[in-house]
Amino acid sequence: MPLSANSPEGKVSLVGVDPLSIEQMRARNRKEKIYTSKCCGAPMQIRTAAGRVPHFYHLTTPEHCEGDKKETPEHQRLKCEVALAAIGAGWEVETEAAERNTDTGKVKWRADVLATRGKVRIAFEIQLSNADWHDMLARQKRYETSNVRALWLVKTKKGFPATKELPIFTVEGLGGKDWVFLSTRWDNRFTWHETSATNQVELPRFIHNALGGHLKWSPRLAAKEAQIETTATCVPVGGCEGCERTLIRALNVSAFFAADRSYPGYYWRPDVTSISTSNWANALAEKIWHNESEGTDVAFLSPSGACMWCGVVHTRKEKQLAGAKMKLTSQLLLGDLPPVSPGTVEWDWLHRWVLV
Repeated sequence: MPLSANSPEGKVSLVGVDPLSIEQMRARNRKEKIYTSKCCGAPMQIRTAAGRVPHFYHLTTPEHCEGDKKETPEHQRLKCEVALAAIGAGWEVETEAAERNTDTGKVKWRADVLATRGKVRIAFEIQLSNADWHDMLARQKRYETSNVRALWLVKTKKGFPATKELPIFTVEGLGGKDWVFLSTRWDNRFTWHETSATNQVELPRFIHNALGGHLKWSPRLAAKEAQIETTATCVPVGGCEGCERTLIRALNVSAFFAADRSYPGYYWRPDVTSISTSNWANALAEKIWHNESEGTDVAFLSPSGACMWCGVVHTRKEKQLAGAKMKLTSQLLLGDLPPVSPGTVEWDWLHRWVLV
C-alpha cells in the first residue's frame, strides 16, 4: 500500500507527518475526495491501522491498475524508515516513484523510495521475500537506462552474490532496531548476527552514508602496498625425519588491513571448505612462519607434506599432537600474496561493498 498520492496541490506524502495532521488530512478527504492514486488515478483514502504506518489505499481499483499491490506491514515500515533517513540526509524523497516510457506510457520502473538531489537519483528497493537475483538484475538495468542508481535491501537467509552491478544488502531487525549487513556470500555464516562496526550498521546511518558517497565497491582490491596484519594459529603434528624440528600445521589463519578497519577480517579454517576454497590459507601461514620462526625449533609442514626448513617430504599421515597451540603473527603486503581466484574466500573478502 502506498505512502503517497496525488492531490490538486500536487503529490502528497504521509512520511514523517504527525498523527494530528494525518487525521485532518483524512477528514478533509472524506468531504472533498482530493486524493487519487499515482498509479491509476483511482480515489484513495488514508488508513491508520494499529501497528502499521499510516498509508493510502484504493477505494476502488481499476482492472488496469499497475501499482496496486499488497505490502506487508514490515515492508511499509521499512519503506517509511528509508524515506525518513533520506530526508534526514537532505535529499528530496518520493515513495512509490515511477517513470513511464514516453512512447507507450507503460511503467519502466517503480521505486519503493526515490531520493533526488539535483540531477542525481538513487532508488531504494525493499525485497522481503522471493528474492530472485536474475529478476532484480533485470530491474537494475532498467534503472540504469534512466541514469538511476538502485540499492536493494533484502531479508533472506540464503547467501547472495556480492557484485558491483547489483548492490544487495541484508536488512534485519535486532534489539528493536533495523540493521543493514554488508556481509558477502562467504562470511554470512560467521557474521550474520555478529555485532561489528565493519559489517553491521543501523539502517538510518547506512542510508545517510550511501547517499553521502561513502558506499564503495572493493576500495582495497588493487592496494598492493597495503599492509596486512596476519595471524596463524598452529598445532604440532609430528617430528621432522630430516632436521628433527617439531612440524606444525596451520589450524586457522586470519588477516586485517592494518590501516583500514572498514573491511571485516579475513578468516579461514579447514571446516569452511564446504562453503568456499582458499588459495591464501597456506600461503599466509608459510609467509608468517618464514618471517617469525627463524631460530625456533619448529618447522611448518607444507600442503605437499614437505618440511619448510629442510625440504624432507613426509609420507606418513600426520595427526595433531597434544601440546599448546602457538600463534605466529606478522605483517605482510597485499601484493605478497597470490592473486585471488573467483570462488575463493579471499575473492569474496576483497570483492565487497564497504562503508568508508
